[in-house]
Amino acid sequence: MFKPTSYLLPFHDQTDFSIPNLKPASPEWDSVRAQVRTALEEYGCFEALFNGASVELRKALFEASEEFFDLPLETKLRTKSDKLYKGYAGQNSTLPLYEAIGCDGANNPQIVDELTYKLWPQGKITFSKNVQSFAENLIALIRREGEDDDHGEFRSREIRRGAP
Repeated sequence: MFKPTSYLLPFHDQTDFSIPNLKPASPEWDSVRAQVRTALEEYGCFEALFNGASVELRKALFEASEEFFDLPLETKLRTKSDKLYKGYAGQNSTLPLYEAIGCDGANNPQIVDELTYKLWPQGKITFSKNVQSFAENLIALIRREGEDDDHGEFRSREIRRGAP
């Protein structure tokens, strides 16, 4: 199984949203926006650094994702849904190395706990708490940056691509 050696992207792929007074139309905002665009154009992703998402929390979230993807297929299939981007997705002949898990309402403890108990019937409190904590902190960042969380619900999606 492919295991990442680092939970952090190279420094040039990281964007710091914890800069004081980061507001739209400010020079700081323009700089961060340019960093995000460059990272997306060059690498297809970026890592958002912000207060509330410590290295420890990000590492715990990646470890929780690994735990999920390492579960037996029949266990992961308990979360499968007909809704796009919700539940387990994988085992597709056109994308044989692709797996994903989606959770609508990742900031809602009840929804995350329901997902957790489908995967680990005995419970797994660290998984639930890490997903909820990250979602809550990300929503706080989104609200701080002036974006509206229109449904009060946050969708979390973790993706893994296997090595060829």
